[in-house]
Amino acid sequence: MTGPSSAHCPHCGADISPAASACGFCGKSIGLSWLLRPVLAGLLIGCSAGLLVGGALWWRAAVRQAASQEAAAATPAASPAPPVDPFYDDLLDKAEADEARGDFRMSVSLLLQAMNLRPERPAARERLERLRSKLLLEHRELAPSQPAAAAPSAPPPEAGPATAQSRDLVTISAGPFLMGADMPDRSPDEYPAHEVILPAFGIEPHEVTVESYRRFCSETRRPFPRQPFGSTPRHPVVSVTWHDARAYCRRLGRRLPTEAEWEKAARCGNPQPWPQPYAWFMEDSEGRCHPVKEKGPSGCDLYDLYGNVWEWTADWYSATYYDRSPKDSPRGPRAGEERVLRGGAFDSPREALPPSFRDKFSPDTGAENRGFRCAK
Repeated sequence: MTGPSSAHCPHCGADISPAASACGFCGKSIGLSWLLRPVLAGLLIGCSAGLLVGGALWWRAAVRQAASQEAAAATPAASPAPPVDPFYDDLLDKAEADEARGDFRMSVSLLLQAMNLRPERPAARERLERLRSKLLLEHRELAPSQPAAAAPSAPPPEAGPATAQSRDLVTISAGPFLMGADMPDRSPDEYPAHEVILPAFGIEPHEVTVESYRRFCSETRRPFPRQPFGSTPRHPVVSVTWHDARAYCRRLGRRLPTEAEWEKAARCGNPQPWPQPYAWFMEDSEGRCHPVKEKGPSGCDLYDLYGNVWEWTADWYSATYYDRSPKDSPRGPRAGEERVLRGGAFDSPREALPPSFRDKFSPDTGAENRGFRCAK
């Protein structure tokens, strides 16, 4: 084996001295390039090793930089502090003072001004939400409060959007009328016919509509009852309990009509012929409820008192109440289990349509053939 002090001739392969300039066997010149090959090989190996080490160092630095950038992106930049605005803060202070005095209208107005002035600042919005929650918990309406001294000529405030359908009332004049059955073969609870005297009162011209009751539910955050398929905003609202019907009327500053008031209104004008021109009932309704005022008024410009939907009245039901009812302004028994319904419905037979006919049901449940109208 050749030692480190020998080399090979590049031409014939003979062992020669590394310092020889020519081969002693073949006589050919060795040349400087052959002598430099070990040096060049060493340099090449050194450069390769340097590149590998440098590349590894560069890769490690790049990984560290990427990790640093990723961490910086994950950390949200601190938002600049909102600019100080003395006017904004003054609005908040005044709103708080008005709320403490109970002037919720002014407090809401000031908070809205502050929100418009500085929408990027959350304080006004948070206070408005807190005030709204407070009023809802107290069952108070978030609406403008009335000034202490209103001008005498100013119109009275409206009760809310739910009044749009029924602002006008039909006035039924004061005086006596004959209440109960005045014809043979009627139900026992319709007898005896008896004279009743009522003061003047007002009653809505038609039943409360889906549109109006939906507004009421939105304003008071009540659940809206499911309506029959095909119901429109102009249909009478149905599936309303007696309690919810009373709550609707009270919100308007009204009430459900008494049984006597309902019957006097139904007898107003003594409509003839009867009932087809005025009533949707079993014989002509096609088994469904119809929008209000599709048929003509039955008398005194009142619509749908006969048929379409049964109507809640204020009175408790008693089959024998007429035997002992007062002559002046009867209001029904003091207690009971069922409330009186009047008027018949789209699915009622002809026999249920006369103004003296009485029906009754639990005040806790509604049905798709029951609605109501208000009186005052």
